Amino acid sequence: MSAADDPLREDLQAIAGGTGLSMLGRIVNGALSFFYGVVLARLLDIHSVGVMMLALAIIRIAEFVARMGLELGTLHYVAILAGKGSIAGVRGTVRSALGLVVLFGFALTAILAASAGLMSVRFEMPDLAAVIRILSVSLVPTSMTMILLAALLGLKQFGYNTVCERIVLPATNLVICGALLLAGFGIVGASVAYVAAALLTFPLAARYFGRSAPAAGRVSAPIAAGELLRFSAPLVLVIILTQMLFWADIVMLGLLRSASEVAVYSAAARTAFAANMIVAAAGQIFAPTISHLYHRGDLSHLEALYKTVGKWMFLATLPAVMLLLLLSAEVLRLFGPAFVAGKTALMILAVTQLVDAGTGTSSFMLTMSGRTKLMVFNTGVAFVLNVALNALLVPRFGIEGAAAATFLALGTFQLLALIETRWTLKMHPYSAGYLKPLAAGIAAFACVWAVKAAIGEMPYVLAIVVYSAAYAVLYFGALFVAGLAKEDELVLSTIRSKLRRAS
Repeated sequence: MSAADDPLREDLQAIAGGTGLSMLGRIVNGALSFFYGVVLARLLDIHSVGVMMLALAIIRIAEFVARMGLELGTLHYVAILAGKGSIAGVRGTVRSALGLVVLFGFALTAILAASAGLMSVRFEMPDLAAVIRILSVSLVPTSMTMILLAALLGLKQFGYNTVCERIVLPATNLVICGALLLAGFGIVGASVAYVAAALLTFPLAARYFGRSAPAAGRVSAPIAAGELLRFSAPLVLVIILTQMLFWADIVMLGLLRSASEVAVYSAAARTAFAANMIVAAAGQIFAPTISHLYHRGDLSHLEALYKTVGKWMFLATLPAVMLLLLLSAEVLRLFGPAFVAGKTALMILAVTQLVDAGTGTSSFMLTMSGRTKLMVFNTGVAFVLNVALNALLVPRFGIEGAAAATFLALGTFQLLALIETRWTLKMHPYSAGYLKPLAAGIAAFACVWAVKAAIGEMPYVLAIVVYSAAYAVLYFGALFVAGLAKEDELVLSTIRSKLRRAS
């Protein structure tokens, strides 16, 4: 990179540093989420695990409804106000957003509590009603926490955001849940743990925000509640449909199949989505930069970052997906013998994550550049397709049908976003740099698969350790031998530096 590329270098280092911290947080988060599923599977019967996973799917959708898209509005305006140095405006804007989500959260809590009995009857799960009523108490504190975390992202306080959302919240839930289950409180204890974690995380998020945006003498030029809603309102449908897109498979399985199948599929989905941690980390960190650069009109700078970030998302996701294809049965065996039935579904869902990584940050590019109508269209198409495919495939193929429906629907969503980004912004994320990781990933997969087939059966924990290590050595070794571009070396060195500081 030349001296003329200094601004690009600075933004790339900021994104890489933030992604490094976020990636570390998401690795920890992925491990915590995985072990949370294992704890539930090991300490509850399989029916109760299915009920808990279905209730969590319903609550997660409700959480996004309660926030009404205000986390994205907060991120958008805080990034702009922080760029202008208006910390007082930031605080006033966040205050407006918090007031709105409290109002919406209490309203939705009441609706869920009133309708829980009806949902229990419809899903033919008598114990579902009590779980939904308990979990609904988490809506207000969770919504408030997410607004504060969005503000921290807008302020580029990636470390605070990561610690709070990716580590403290799931760790608290895991510890309390494990303690209550061991004490014999069953599914009610698991539900109470989720609420307790939400209540305990909010004060920490508030403290982090207070440090990042210290109080000013007066509030100047905040974004009013009405303007926040006007920006966020078009995104509400996008967010709700996106969450329903991600959770529709579990809800449809609950409607059309048994609670035990919901449990097995949830374990497969939870495991597959762990491969998505790099995509989620990079997109989340890149989002405020997209908003800032697009608002400034620096499109050439934005396109360069779009390509580099997209390449690194693919490079980092590929080995995780390949390992899940190699070790699907062994990984699911950690949940218990009954969960190995989900290995085919896990493989399909893992490939889905690779498709997601392969389209770069296209959906973020559309959202943060204000093209919300296109996102409404994309999510609407994908959601309708997902529900239709689930209705068609789940009765006949069960969890494999649900996984296939998710693959086709999410693939359609990402393809539309990719095409529209090219059409509206005249940008795409691809370059010749994708060829090296793709070749290295396929070659490493072929080698490990051949060795695994020749050796045959071994204890599942040992197999996970041995073959994961072998794949990592082959994949990253091939990349090292092939060599990295200068911008890739910059990204890698920045991530290493941030991770060393974090440790």
